[in-house]
Amino acid sequence: MKVDVAIAGGGPAASAAAITLRRHGLTCAIVERGDGGGARVGESLAPSVKPLLVALGLDLERDGHLPCYGHRSTWGSDVPVEMCFDVNPYGHGWHLDRARFEQRLAELADCPRFLNTRIVDVERDGAGWRCHSERSEEPPAAGGPSPSTRLGMTLVADFLIDATGRGAAFARSLGAKVVRDDTLFAHVFFIDKAIDDTYTTIEAAEDGWWYRAPVPGGKTVAIFVSDARKYDARVVDASSFRLDRVTGDGWLAIGDAATALDPLSSHGLGNALFTGMRAAEAIVTGDFAAYERAVGVMWNAYVSRRRELYAQERRWPSSPFWSKRYIAPA
Repeated sequence: MKVDVAIAGGGPAASAAAITLRRHGLTCAIVERGDGGGARVGESLAPSVKPLLVALGLDLERDGHLPCYGHRSTWGSDVPVEMCFDVNPYGHGWHLDRARFEQRLAELADCPRFLNTRIVDVERDGAGWRCHSERSEEPPAAGGPSPSTRLGMTLVADFLIDATGRGAAFARSLGAKVVRDDTLFAHVFFIDKAIDDTYTTIEAAEDGWWYRAPVPGGKTVAIFVSDARKYDARVVDASSFRLDRVTGDGWLAIGDAATALDPLSSHGLGNALFTGMRAAEAIVTGDFAAYERAVGVMWNAYVSRRRELYAQERRWPSSPFWSKRYIAPA
């Protein structure tokens, strides 16, 4: 298959890039290792993401997502502090049904999407790329044929976008290096019980911090973030890092592959949409330096704000978790 842009990896960043590319008349295909199912972590959207949603054509109210009218934090003291989004110029945020959110993005992208498929090798083809992939067949049912098979496919593309998440598989194979700011783990619990609350809640603890929010479908998500594995739960990487460069000769990195954010920022999904759209615009205009600058500005602001937030919590001076994250003001 020949396309203008091959996108390795799925998720919101890949779909946002595909939507933008197609609006500019470019063809693309998404190659996604998973099947698009399963519970996804990252269910909150901050109010500031609204312009991106409008630009992509998303209507979250119509799609049945829950409004988030503010957040509540117990951070730096024992007294909870509430921030209502009534004063936010963008209005309220959202508690997402991630599966529904990603399905809507995929529908808007409206491009070939190869599930259960991974790109196993890329090679230059003149000024473009030949991307060789393999598809994992579903395991055979009891009494069915065995073994499962793998089918090969080759995408020929002018550009390659790395949307492979925190592994940044292709950007790293092409020479990009990870610049790490912090290492964290998020322990994720989905609870089959609704809470009568429209706010997100964050509470610092001696060895980390907790996050809680309602999600559509009468459920609640609770996440404990620490720098060590503490609970028998689903554990995902919540570290902060970026690539030393997010563009190269014929390729770009987007989403978590470009910059992976601490969930404390509440901007992981916003970052995915932003980088996906801006990377597509860079391909259209040829101004890759502008994309590098935009990602750099975002990253520097994020790191500065993140360090300020962690420095505010000083109730446990002997805690290894907090002591290593407190940075005295210059």
